[in-house]
Amino acid sequence: RYMNGLFTFRTGAKGAWAWTLARHHGNPDNDFDSDQPGEYKEACILYPAAEGYPLRPTLQFEALRLGIQDYKALRTLESLLATSNNPKVEGIRTIFRHRIDNIPWENYTQFPNESMEELRAWVLEKIAELQ
Repeated sequence: RYMNGLFTFRTGAKGAWAWTLARHHGNPDNDFDSDQPGEYKEACILYPAAEGYPLRPTLQFEALRLGIQDYKALRTLESLLATSNNPKVEGIRTIFRHRIDNIPWENYTQFPNESMEELRAWVLEKIAELQ
């Protein structure tokens, strides 16, 4: 989630993508049955569908999905801060930059999911204020 959303936003990149969707060897539900040298875990963001069922998302898929939503919210607020005539813009921009700049780059585990949830809620609140 951090890498696909907040980290991508902070780099200034305009997008990112996951390197694989579903590349498994043998049983996709068994991470230990690969016969490929050096590949001991299934490379799956979505697991293949079981008979009569849709593709099954993984934790990585859910993290990517949340990251995309985070990225969209951050970019939306950034865009509003650049174009809005609302008198609150300067104050929000200052707090936004301070919050973003104080998130660690080196170790995303120092910015846990709960912190991202709180940041996203704040960002969405500020988007609503500026619209």
